[in-house]
Amino acid sequence: MRKSLTKLALLVLSLGLMLVGCSKKEEVKTSGDTAKMSSEKLSFPLKEKVKLTVFVHARPNVDNYNDNEFTKYIEEKTNIDLEFVMATENEAQQKLNLLLATGDYPDIIMGTQLNPAQQALYGGQGSLIPLNDLIEKYGTNTKKVFSEMPIAEVRSTMPDGNIYNLPMISDCYHCQATQKLWIYEPWLKKLGLKMPETTEEYFNVLKAFATQDPNGNGKADEIPLAGANKGWETQVEAFLMNAFVYHAFNQSGANRLFVKNGKVTASYTEEGWKDGLKYLQRLVQSGYLAPESFTQTGAGLKQMGENPDAIVLGSFPGGSPGVATDLSGERWRDYVTVPPLKGPDGTRYVKYDPFSAVKSGLSITDKCENPEVAFMLADLLYDQENTLRSIIGRKDIEWEYVTDPSKKGINGKDAIWSEIIPLAKQDPNIGWNQMGNSYRSSVHRLGRYQADPNNIEVVLYRETMKNYQPYYPSVDVLLPPVTLSEDQSAELLTYSTSIFEYVNEKIAEFVLTNVDIDKQWNAYINELKNIGLDSMLAVYQEAYDAQ
Repeated sequence: MRKSLTKLALLVLSLGLMLVGCSKKEEVKTSGDTAKMSSEKLSFPLKEKVKLTVFVHARPNVDNYNDNEFTKYIEEKTNIDLEFVMATENEAQQKLNLLLATGDYPDIIMGTQLNPAQQALYGGQGSLIPLNDLIEKYGTNTKKVFSEMPIAEVRSTMPDGNIYNLPMISDCYHCQATQKLWIYEPWLKKLGLKMPETTEEYFNVLKAFATQDPNGNGKADEIPLAGANKGWETQVEAFLMNAFVYHAFNQSGANRLFVKNGKVTASYTEEGWKDGLKYLQRLVQSGYLAPESFTQTGAGLKQMGENPDAIVLGSFPGGSPGVATDLSGERWRDYVTVPPLKGPDGTRYVKYDPFSAVKSGLSITDKCENPEVAFMLADLLYDQENTLRSIIGRKDIEWEYVTDPSKKGINGKDAIWSEIIPLAKQDPNIGWNQMGNSYRSSVHRLGRYQADPNNIEVVLYRETMKNYQPYYPSVDVLLPPVTLSEDQSAELLTYSTSIFEYVNEKIAEFVLTNVDIDKQWNAYINELKNIGLDSMLAVYQEAYDAQ
């Protein structure tokens, strides 16, 4: 049955590609025609029209790339005829995998589906061409981007030394430290409490919230601390564990791993992890940490934060106050961040992720008969104005440059640009909305004009700069996203999920029960080893050393 479905899918895809190809104008030259031109003389607009086929998937507010304002702009500027092979966002990965497996793929592949492992795999097989020489010869904008943001070049370079993908770069400042803890500031002021700096000071603040009726309704209805099992950094252990051991938690991939003296290490096997579990257990047993934090969804946390009868939520973890409050209301404005807490032995970490800014953008395949033209197009997309046009819209219609020095950006400096029509209110198919490679530096993102000094983006910038950036760990502690071979990826599948689930299960058990964590610790470590901990760490160590 599977073979039959595969044959049917291939037939449908082949017919679809044939129909798309037949719909183009006959006078359009193929890339093979342009290959006759001397590459030394190539410049935009091309003397003869060239057709390039491009794999994309649908994006919000973009359902047609062929009939698209930005597509028309690029085609006019370059004399390239872009022909899109499109998938829905949900089917994009499966469709791309099928195209690559059958060899029936277009000239260019755009989107985040080509992760580093796939780039290395298909690049090594020859399906994706190396871009190193093209960058050297034609990459005016690319070299500028890599110079300003070296991590983008590092992340894009595969173990064989080749670059097979030009990344989409969006350097979100506050996203580098998304693990934040928010506390209701009016309660601190009412009770005469200072902002906690240590785990013990935070414990005493929570005790005061629980016992001194800070909301003034005469009821013991305050919830000093709560989180959610799933949500944007809403896991209570995600933030608090960094007072005991470095804890780079995310809900997918190589989470809770860091580098210790050159060795890939699991946070959840360290003595500091055990101490952190005992601290969390103490919070629950004291009645200061809501037990449902380990089982409830984000909706449950928001019900606590937006309780209509009274303000009851004293503090919560999250990437934004919006995980527990309604950003369209006013309550969220009174929540401020708690700086990273110092543990009993002086440990004080912030989860730092400088790698989040770099995602897959654009690759050129071996089907492309004139890769110079395809690369020149990609390099053009890195131009700052083209990036704005691709993502935000047309200059002076959807956005405009700002020259008024009285207008300030998110970072409080002179604004660079301003949005005229928000994306949500735009007509569809104005731009590509983060499809392909583009470059939004931190300066560019923070240079957006923001009239409201209490806008959420301004708040996140301000809180990150004040309370989290000063505590970023050194980069040698961080495990960067490593490129895994096909065999390594297959091996990890056999035990990584089981380890992830077991660790989460034991967090809840240790924290929510009266179990003696010290007595249970060795059995816990032994079970991790039985599941495959050592093998998993060996895979990541090999990939880390190679990279």
